[in-house]
Amino acid sequence: MLGTAGLQARKTIDLMTLCTRSRLF
Repeated sequence: MLGTAGLQARKTIDLMTLCTRSRLF
């Protein structure tokens, strides 16, 4: 269960970083 939760959190973090990158650039 921890593994799946970690993957989901990682995916959300990646999406956030992508959004911030698109906003900056």
